[in-house]
Amino acid sequence: MEATGHAPGTVGNFGPGFDVMSLALAIRGDSVRLAEAAEDRVTVSGIGAADIPADWRRNCAAVAVEHLRRRFGVKDALHVHVEKGVPPGSGLGSSASSSAAAAKAFLAAYGKRHAIGAADLLAAAAAGEAAVSGSHRDDVSAALFGGLALVCPGRDDVVRVEPPQTLYLAVVRPHVKLETRRMRAVVPRSVPMEAVVANMARVARVVDACHRGDVVALGAAMDDALAAPHRAAFIPRHAEARAAALASGAHGFAISGSGPSMFAVCDFKTQAESVARALADVYREAGVPADAFAAPPAREVLPVAAP
Repeated sequence: MEATGHAPGTVGNFGPGFDVMSLALAIRGDSVRLAEAAEDRVTVSGIGAADIPADWRRNCAAVAVEHLRRRFGVKDALHVHVEKGVPPGSGLGSSASSSAAAAKAFLAAYGKRHAIGAADLLAAAAAGEAAVSGSHRDDVSAALFGGLALVCPGRDDVVRVEPPQTLYLAVVRPHVKLETRRMRAVVPRSVPMEAVVANMARVARVVDACHRGDVVALGAAMDDALAAPHRAAFIPRHAEARAAALASGAHGFAISGSGPSMFAVCDFKTQAESVARALADVYREAGVPADAFAAPPAREVLPVAAP
């Protein structure tokens, strides 16, 4: 037996959606291959492979596989091979991509023998994510189901919203690593009511803009009053990048996940490519290594209804 699963990268906390909203991004993502083996083992290759634990209990893909193996009583010893496409610590959903890809690989391997549903896959991917980044389901939901995923703490269901058809993101990733757990720790446990109300209003506007296909309105709702003010200081040239993106025509700008990646909301590919060039210029002129690129959302990526 051998089976492979693939999952895209993500833009977690999409704009104001801290822990409740994530957008699947059509970038390379991670792949996980499962094969029967004499004993359980994990291997990792690709971008940042040296930073990924190969311990079965600490590797998020293996944790996701173990969750499903126990859920369905599978006794096979397995070789889990993770091919990294999303750099660890990039803010582009590295652990979520691995965890979701592992759940999809298990579905491909055992889906004909067991009734594996969307809720099973989500629970497994969330277990993998929790093992390394903390318990939150926004990124793994987007990586599994595509589009803009909305989750609610304490509930297992996922609302999937279709992004505007012309939406493109200009993304810049400074070459610094920010660990998700550390970046979560800098966000205070108590925040002003005004910040909460502002973010609630913007999340509602994000959903409305998606339903209307309005990229301009979507961009206008990207400001975040909860996490971004505390995380921006850890990201090199954050203020300069934001100013350059907006001056180049972007409709909004925000931190992707826990950072250091950032993204600008653009209408059509050509605008996103122009904004990406402006972002690249900011870091080149500052002598800070960075990647900048344009990418659309990854739309439906798993033909299973969200739970």
